[in-house]
Amino acid sequence: GNSHLIGPKVGTSSIAFDGNDYLQVPDSSDFNFGTNDFTIECWINFSAIASMNRLFHWHQDGNNRGGFQIGDSGLQWFAESGGSSVIDFNQGGLSIGTNSWHHIAVVRDGNDFNIFSDGVSVASTTDSDAMPDYTCAMTIGQGNSGDYLTGYMQNIRISNSARYPDGTTFTPPTTAFTNDSNTKLLIQNGTDGSQTFTDGSSSSHSISVESTDIRWFAPKVGA
Repeated sequence: GNSHLIGPKVGTSSIAFDGNDYLQVPDSSDFNFGTNDFTIECWINFSAIASMNRLFHWHQDGNNRGGFQIGDSGLQWFAESGGSSVIDFNQGGLSIGTNSWHHIAVVRDGNDFNIFSDGVSVASTTDSDAMPDYTCAMTIGQGNSGDYLTGYMQNIRISNSARYPDGTTFTPPTTAFTNDSNTKLLIQNGTDGSQTFTDGSSSSHSISVESTDIRWFAPKVGA
């Protein structure tokens, strides 16, 4: 893989994505959000940003897909069902740079959706639709057509609650998350060089490695 020189934002390690690898989490009712509140978040550090980078993605087929991504239109949340758009909103332009840590999140709070970058809402919409129930695995760092992530992730958390409600500005968390009843996926901190990824939520989802390159990276010197 590429040389890794970036230190973690939180804790001692981050996940290094080399632009040809990803993680996969099996299909689960935990990710069938319906009309319920949810939060998908992580700390992320891009080594490069392509025109499209899939961060959290569901691809059942070409007509049923959705997720959280970043590209020329900035951060974006979208969902399609049966070939029709259910929801699709973005920040309208790329504001995140490379080689620095950023906290990103997409939150549903009732019918209000917000995308946050470093604790500030950069895109919002109102939608009462249920999110589709995709019958496929979720990928982290890749989409069906490629669109790989090149960079680092850590403190990945999916919750069935609106962690950051009302579109209100917040200070991104800089300490490790604690598992609670609303936590449905939690990936944080691993052993340097390891390709073992553990879900720290009570759901204990299995996490598979879809490459020989993706691994935990823990620098010997700080960030």
